[in-house]
Amino acid sequence: MKYWPLDAGRIVTSPFGPRDGGMHTGADFGFVGGSGGRAVYAVQSGTVIYAGAARGYGGPDPAGWLVIDSDDQQGGGVFEYGHIVREVGAGAKVIAGQRIGRINPDSSTNGGVAPHLHLSYMPREYNPARKQDPLPVLAGAAEPGQPTQPSGGNAVTIFGIDISNNNGVVDIDQVKAEGFQFVWAKVSEGATFRDVFWPRTRDWCRRVGLALAGYHYIREGDANAQADNFVAQLGDRSIPAMLDFEDGSGGIDNFWAVKNAIEARGVRVALSYIPRWYWEKIGKPDLSRVPGLIQSSYVNGTAYASVLYPGDDSPRWAAFGGKTPDILQFTDKALVAGKSLDANAFRGTLAQLKALLGAQPETPGAPDYEREIWDQLRLRWEMLGWQTLIEAFAEVRDKVLGTSDHGKTGVRP
Repeated sequence: MKYWPLDAGRIVTSPFGPRDGGMHTGADFGFVGGSGGRAVYAVQSGTVIYAGAARGYGGPDPAGWLVIDSDDQQGGGVFEYGHIVREVGAGAKVIAGQRIGRINPDSSTNGGVAPHLHLSYMPREYNPARKQDPLPVLAGAAEPGQPTQPSGGNAVTIFGIDISNNNGVVDIDQVKAEGFQFVWAKVSEGATFRDVFWPRTRDWCRRVGLALAGYHYIREGDANAQADNFVAQLGDRSIPAMLDFEDGSGGIDNFWAVKNAIEARGVRVALSYIPRWYWEKIGKPDLSRVPGLIQSSYVNGTAYASVLYPGDDSPRWAAFGGKTPDILQFTDKALVAGKSLDANAFRGTLAQLKALLGAQPETPGAPDYEREIWDQLRLRWEMLGWQTLIEAFAEVRDKVLGTSDHGKTGVRP
């Protein structure tokens, strides 16, 4: 598969052929209004054989050029990219559509030209005497940044990222341009920590139209205090919540307590990040009723998400706790928007993912009595001094009968 070397909107500023009494042995590409700094993408997969400073293209390194050789299975031939600042080095293996550099905006280091990309093509080995017009080779090429499916993947598998303050500012425009369709971003942790990057990420994702969930890292401790912290930082209660339940989160009872406390404040908990290793650590509790189970199992290496993804039939998708994962976090080293990030896969369409994130349709006249009774018994109520119904009843019983059973937690079968 081949990709255009620049984003949509590019123009050919100078074609292959005779020019100024000589021969222009490539095609020049740019953008109306300026091209400096614009991303350059690999036309096809291959291996970088030359990189850095080059006569006519500029320097010092990393300014200059890239030359990428492709075997027959990758499309064959050699492409030469000039007047750029490289972002990969000699020997690197690149994939079709991968960002490999940017147009050099500095005429003092780009060969003394107005910023543009010069693209040359050689049909076999690297041989400057055999350069041909690259435009016929690019006929039918895909636009860079469009989602592509990995080998063996489902035609409707989509990808997203998981980010937090640890990642700093992530360019959400670029995330979308690279084909990702959803973002899980940290909102809070425990009863006091609030992620300062959340408001920016929230508003940015909404502006570009990416599916979004905000997550809370559960810690042991007061569930109501954690829920208050999360909801206050979330800012918009229509945004679905994800619970990050892992090291330091306590037992499964703590998960349900925080979930119920958040939902009692009007926010729907749609996703549950529970790694298999943590599930095993806390005694393998039943997970059949947790919303939107996310499992993490990382492959090796650093590359683009679609390259790293182990496939829809990977054993990493295997069920545990009585539930098959809805989403798989398969790497913490996906190359996204110039950063190394956690990446997730969802085996379904964007519409199906949005259905998972949104409230399920209710059948008129058929309320969920089981859920309502469960909430009545498990939730803590302000009118009862933030006690559950059982705790409040025990307190009243103690006062009436003069007993001291309030606070005991044992049950008799």
